Amino acid sequence: MSKEKEKSQLIANVRLLNPDADGTMHLAEMTSGILVSNGRIVSIAYSQNDIADLKARAKTVIDADGKVAMPGLINSHSHCYATVLRGTENAQPLEVWALYTMAYGRILNSDLVRCAVQLSGAEMIRNGITSVIDHIPHIGLFDHTLSAHARTGMRVGIAPFMQDIPDHDFLEFDLPDDLRAPLESPPPMTPEQTRSFFEAFFESLSDFPDRIIGMIGPNAPQRCSPALWQVWQVLQEKHNAQVHTHLLETEIQARQSQKTWPGGLVAEMARQGLLNSKLSTAHSIWLSQHERDLLAEHGVTVVHNPVSNLMLGSGLMPYADYQKRGMAIGIGSDSANTSGRHDIFEGARLAAMLPRLESLDYETWPSNANVLGASVRAGAKVLGLERDLGCLAPGQLADLVLLDMNRSVAVGPELNPELIAQHGCRDVVTDVMIDGSWVMRDGLLQTIDEVAVLEEFADQRGDMMARAGAQSNDTARTAAVIRGKLLN
Repeated sequence: MSKEKEKSQLIANVRLLNPDADGTMHLAEMTSGILVSNGRIVSIAYSQNDIADLKARAKTVIDADGKVAMPGLINSHSHCYATVLRGTENAQPLEVWALYTMAYGRILNSDLVRCAVQLSGAEMIRNGITSVIDHIPHIGLFDHTLSAHARTGMRVGIAPFMQDIPDHDFLEFDLPDDLRAPLESPPPMTPEQTRSFFEAFFESLSDFPDRIIGMIGPNAPQRCSPALWQVWQVLQEKHNAQVHTHLLETEIQARQSQKTWPGGLVAEMARQGLLNSKLSTAHSIWLSQHERDLLAEHGVTVVHNPVSNLMLGSGLMPYADYQKRGMAIGIGSDSANTSGRHDIFEGARLAAMLPRLESLDYETWPSNANVLGASVRAGAKVLGLERDLGCLAPGQLADLVLLDMNRSVAVGPELNPELIAQHGCRDVVTDVMIDGSWVMRDGLLQTIDEVAVLEEFADQRGDMMARAGAQSNDTARTAAVIRGKLLN
């Protein structure tokens, strides 16, 4: 038996749903066979003779029974730690909400982070998500986060935070010393310490599978000093790394940025050489037309997080405007304590519907299928894998999802891309493959013991909330001060 055949498997009797370069989804009329080996798609055949040839080359043949095969969805912005914080405070604007999530973050430990990552992975896989960008704030728990991701089997862009300017300083919130202290403890790493951390991080990646991708994750440009901007630039050039950051998520950030830099934050980023095609910016709501022009000119990818934007009242990302500019637009779930579910089907549906509130010219409305397909293409670009990921074709990485659309939640008069995008959900996701390996088969997770993780988390919740209660009064006092400043 050849080495290829020892590892090859054929997924037969599937209908391919594929996005083209601009995200337009196409559903093949004929069923096909997909030959996978060594983590990649080797061949796709449609005729019976060609499929028979592929069967002869495969060690394993899986009959998909007419299911739809599509590229795995990509969650292009997430904070996986927050999955253990569902149901905590989320009915405040970002500047107030952040006080609470920071307070909870200070009580996390290695066990809770491990649970958070595995619960996030289980949910995402069930929702047809094969890749995620985890924007990670807790550097002290970073090694535990990284190792937990490696065990889920998912493809993960690991983007640790860098920051050294707290929001209350940038936004000029004058806080009394007793309220400032918790927000500034522990003190941030110096630029040199940050650089050393990232150098060690990139070196450590050789111990992990290729599906663990190192990224640079500035919390937000305005939360980084000029010295840290320089570290960001040096690291990116040295490691040819992708960069992922928040950008102008709220109106007050945009107003303060216009006061701080001529032409605003994005113009200053352009002057400092921080805009390029390896950069992806989450939220990107409160940008002027000129700032949007700059992102488009430099090939920056924007990542829409419609659920969390609505939950925190941050605003509506100008999806249609970015689309007109030909920009890549990803979809993210953000934090589970601001958006609810790690669900890209849901995020794409909202992204398609929200622009319809701005215009009655329905011929300009984005379609659900196009938004979903474009998000997969954009997500591959965020990961730096636009040549290897984002569609099902020979030579591409074998990250794919099987959908059974013959379910009560999804069946319609005719199977087409719009039906799949509009009604796709975890109820129709039956099988998920990442890097050529099944991480879910017939609805059963293969890499995560979901029951054991849920039991482990249940054992920790009481102590976790008891620790949170010890600092709740200070957080509430600070929140009241910030609320007053936002309303004035």
